[in-house]
Amino acid sequence: MQSWNGGVTYWPGGGDVTWWGTAYAAHFLHEARRAGHEVDNRVLDKMLQYLAERVRSRETETIRLQQPDGMQTAKRPARETFYSLFVLAAAGRQDVPTMNYWTSRMSELTQDSRYMLACTYLMLGDKSAYKKVLPSQFREERYRPMHDGSFASPIRDMALALYALVVAAPEDAQTAALARRLSAMLQHEDVFSTQENAFGVLALGRLAQRAARSTAKATIMQNGSAIASFTGGTTGISVQPGARIRINASGGSVYYLWVAEGVRADGRAPIEDRTLQVRRTLLDRNGVVLSGNTFTQNQRIIVKVTIRTVDNSVVDNVVISDVLPAGFELENPRLGADDGSAIAKDGSTAKYYDYRDDRMNMFVRAEGNARHYYYVVRAVSKGRFRMGPIGADAMYDDDVHSYHGGGVIAVR
Repeated sequence: MQSWNGGVTYWPGGGDVTWWGTAYAAHFLHEARRAGHEVDNRVLDKMLQYLAERVRSRETETIRLQQPDGMQTAKRPARETFYSLFVLAAAGRQDVPTMNYWTSRMSELTQDSRYMLACTYLMLGDKSAYKKVLPSQFREERYRPMHDGSFASPIRDMALALYALVVAAPEDAQTAALARRLSAMLQHEDVFSTQENAFGVLALGRLAQRAARSTAKATIMQNGSAIASFTGGTTGISVQPGARIRINASGGSVYYLWVAEGVRADGRAPIEDRTLQVRRTLLDRNGVVLSGNTFTQNQRIIVKVTIRTVDNSVVDNVVISDVLPAGFELENPRLGADDGSAIAKDGSTAKYYDYRDDRMNMFVRAEGNARHYYYVVRAVSKGRFRMGPIGADAMYDDDVHSYHGGGVIAVR
């Protein structure tokens, strides 16, 4: 949602403008317009005006560095400044005086900020400043990923630096080297934040576009027999478990993606609390805790969700996801249903509620003091159903999460 000052908020009706989110949105709209899509120029212009004002504020951010003797906090110039300068320059609204100010203090900048600033100079045709600001190589900083603000993380930093290079200096020797490093990092992780995915795809996707001009060919073999061929573009196949797959390529490089999906046959799920602790309690209409796992058809059940941090820290941008058993149905207060607020005297209000057919998602802030959230479901279908654990995840740090509960329920 765009505010009066041109900045945007993350949630409908929200009052807190986000600097990084505004730069991210302006970047998206600029790229969409460049690709030929229709964009409301008034909306984009107001975003760019907001960014032009914010870059002059010389704001800082706090990061938690991992040191041999523990975590230490440090101040750095806000990453939003350099991302905004990059977006402004791409849109033809460069702010060279601000860029020059930070060039005189570039030892204070994070690695990704230096790459963004250097490539912004190069987009403006200043090769001398580009060479002066660009590090000789990308040196990864070890720190706790940020849950708000610029949502920085070591992987996102590398992806953002590579993206800037791909846009401004695709033939630079560092571009290919950094692409190999980022690709290796992405192969050794299995969960990524929105920002890590977005800039990783942007950077490697642009490189893939360049590679698409290749004349490479390939044959895909399954258990010794050819099942598909590749002569450019993309080719997809479905593979049965246990099959032996071989790709025979010639004439250049061919890239493949392997995706495995499924559910555990034993129904088990990880149960653990890592920084976060989330718990689900089922109550009757009077607020009394329900015992057992058997419910009556058409029974209204109030779900109480409690979340806190186990170390008294504060974690922003946490999503609580409670997947409903198939016998339950969500009572959506947006459609006039009761939300259970009559008994929720200690209830908090989430930043955003996402009512789905099969689950309830809530976007909240977690801290040392427990917060409680309530919603209502109804038992609608007779039978026995599996109920999964409730989960809480920091949206920008997969190491911060909590999964608890689960089992089997019956509706009679």
